[in-house]
This record gives sequence, structure tokens and C-alpha cells, in this order.
Amino acid sequence: MGAIIIKIEILKPGKQFKNYKVMCQELGIEVKKSSNTKNAQFKELDRYCTYNKIGHSIIIDQVYETPLEKRKRKGNNTVYGDIMQVLILDMLAQKKDSGKLVISKSKLLRELNLVNLNYSHCFKRKTALSKFAGIEKETVKDFYDTTNISFICAIETALKTLQNKRLIIYNTTTKVSKNGIHSIASPDEERLILACERKVMLSLGYTDLRKLRISKDWDAFSKKSKKLLRETGNIEYYYSAYCITPNDEHLKDEMDHLLSKLDRLRYKSELNKKACYKLNVNGTKRHSGNGTLQKVFRKEWKYPQDIKTLIDIVIADTATLISQEILDLEERSHLDFDIEYSFPSSL
Repeated sequence: MGAIIIKIEILKPGKQFKNYKVMCQELGIEVKKSSNTKNAQFKELDRYCTYNKIGHSIIIDQVYETPLEKRKRKGNNTVYGDIMQVLILDMLAQKKDSGKLVISKSKLLRELNLVNLNYSHCFKRKTALSKFAGIEKETVKDFYDTTNISFICAIETALKTLQNKRLIIYNTTTKVSKNGIHSIASPDEERLILACERKVMLSLGYTDLRKLRISKDWDAFSKKSKKLLRETGNIEYYYSAYCITPNDEHLKDEMDHLLSKLDRLRYKSELNKKACYKLNVNGTKRHSGNGTLQKVFRKEWKYPQDIKTLIDIVIADTATLISQEILDLEERSHLDFDIEYSFPSSL
């Protein structure tokens, strides 16, 4: 099969194709019948954007300013691929009991040593991190958006590879925290989450969560949604998690993946160094990108240095824990927020 040439100027956030055939027509690619060639086309599309499939429709989510590198056929690994698979198998092999492993995405990032403890703590407190690091909030948000995409793609590629080897089966699920107890959300709890967030979203004048996520109202949406969930369902918060079922019988054949403590630390250290390097490279690429969708703040001379600073704070495994400093700054931010929203709407 020859090279796939896509009309990338057609790709815009929110762009919707009615079905696969319409997508091919608009992007100037051939309509294929075999699943293998269709998959190859979607893999090529993965280099330019993220997208969601809803029924037959394909909806473009985010478009990359700089296309991702084409994967090599031989090996077909991401930057982190082999190491990540070894560490996931090792994690499963360490389990004393058989059965499913349900682990949040943020905890899996920490277990693999892709990020340090500051990452999740600051993710929920981006304004405080912005003040702590002396970096504009839009750069902090951009860093987390792009980093999350990179890490989740890498993790799910590793999980899919292990699944294709029939060593695991995995899916994603929603977990809720109630009175400090974490459990998989029931159908009623999932419906309540949808209802509360829909109500708050509409009250802020939005009908699409993606548009709200990149707006100035996102913080207000998050705070009001959490408050409503607590009041109506006693749900403190919810989050996505991976549910991984290992092939216990054949995992025993992979017991050489049960690493020694020294090897485990070495693998994790190597993975963290690769993550720091790759994120620095990606930040430089975003800074030098010339796409029509290039964000103005990415062109600022200090953008690459700001990205490096954030990597040093929330990614590098040598970083100092800053939880207390961030909490102190968040308290001030909450005070400012409460004061702002305590004024009558007529003022």
C-alpha cells in the first residue's frame, strides 16, 4: 500500500464526519473495504489529531500543530513501549492474589514512574502551580493537556500490545469516592454525574464540554459540579481507572518479568528519563511550529524554558515534593474566587 496523503487543512477541532466514507471523501483518501487497510488509514490520522467515534460518526477533538512521527513497522513501539510493558507485567506478577487490577490513570502514571507525586497534586491546582513556578496559567494548562495525551496514548498502546499477546484484557471504568471509600460507579451514580455536570454546563451557557474545557469558565464549572455532586449524591469526586484482568496461567510463563528490586528501580529511572527528554523535545517542537492553529503563547521566547521548568517540578523523579507550598497558594486562590463570586450579579 502506498503512502496515505491526508488533506490536513480539513482537520479542525469539532469537525464531524457523518461516517467513514464521508471522511475519506473529504480528506482525499481512498475508501477501503478491508479492516487492515482501514486501520492503517486511522493510524495515519492518529499522527495529526485525536478523535472520537460515536456510532458511525467521526468527530475531531484536538489537532496537533506538529504531526507525530510515523511509527516504524519493525518493533512498532512508542518511545516508552518495551519498558512500559515490562513494568506492567511486573506489576501484575507482584500481585499476591489473582483477579482484576483496578488502578486509576494517575496512580498508574506514578507506579510506572512517568511522573512524580507533584503531578497529580498540581493537576488539580493549576492556578497555584502557575503562581509557584512563575509561569502563565495558559502554559501550565497547555503542558498538562499535551502531556496527558502523550502519556495516555503510550499507556494504552502498551496495554493494547499486551492484550494482543493475550496476556491481559483491559477496559476503562469510572470510580467514585464517597466518605473516603473508593468504588466502581454504579449506573445510577454515572447518571447522576452526567445530570449534575449537564446542569452546571448549561447554567454557564455551554452545550459542549470540549468548548467549556478550553474556556475561562472551566474552573467555575469544576468547583460548581463538585459541590452539586456532594450535595445530591454524597460523591466527593470521580475519576477514570483501568480495569486489567491478567491471564494468570500464561503470566507464569512470563515470570522472568518479575524484576528484582534493583532492576525495577533501574527500569523506572530509565522510563522517567525518557519521559523528561521526550516532553522537552515536544515542547520545543510546539514552540517552533508554524501551523495555522499555532497558539500565540507558544511562540513566546520563554515557552521552551517554561516547559522544562514544569518537567523539573512535576515529572522528574528527582524533584522536591511541593504539596504544602501548593496548598498554601491554593487557599489564597480560593479566597480570591470566593470573594469574586460573592458579589451580586448586578455589580
